[in-house]
Amino acid sequence: MTHILHLDSSILADNSITRSLTSELVSKLNPSQTTYHDLSQEQLPLLDGFTVGSFFTPAEHQSDEQKAINTVSDTLIAELNAADVLVIGAPMYNFTIPTQLKNYFDLVARAGLTFNYTETGPQGLLTGKKAYVVVSSGGDHRDQTSDFVTPYLRTILGFIGITDVEVITAAGTAMDKNAAVTSAQQSIGELH
Repeated sequence: MTHILHLDSSILADNSITRSLTSELVSKLNPSQTTYHDLSQEQLPLLDGFTVGSFFTPAEHQSDEQKAINTVSDTLIAELNAADVLVIGAPMYNFTIPTQLKNYFDLVARAGLTFNYTETGPQGLLTGKKAYVVVSSGGDHRDQTSDFVTPYLRTILGFIGITDVEVITAAGTAMDKNAAVTSAQQSIGELH
């Protein structure tokens, strides 16, 4: 039985390349259960001083607003814990991931829950999971210093313990959308 956590973050709704590709990927993986978030449509709390303070305020001293923030974060973390596989749609916007996806990771990267600091450095707590990251970009930024999407996602996922990360790329969509999408679809088709 495979439980997939599927995260889409494109702001382009039905015109999104990553949305279409992550949907195709989830179908190919044929999960027994899927938890889905359209991060562009959800109003998740932003990481600000109040949110960080909420994370560190003991439960008995939290205001209702702090409790609500912690409930959202705790729920997202519980979903991560329950999932065997993550499928993440990550279009490149201005060389990096969408704000909504960064916001998601800000809410789930929590000391003592998804990682611990040790004497040898941080240790991720969400081990034994696989992540598929579907990246699209107007230009071809693969293996270029202009790609902040792939390194960031590998780093943040590794930080919380998810080191088995496979990236599927639709690069150069502004130059030849059909070729970029076809290349990504071929990569999805070759998955086992």
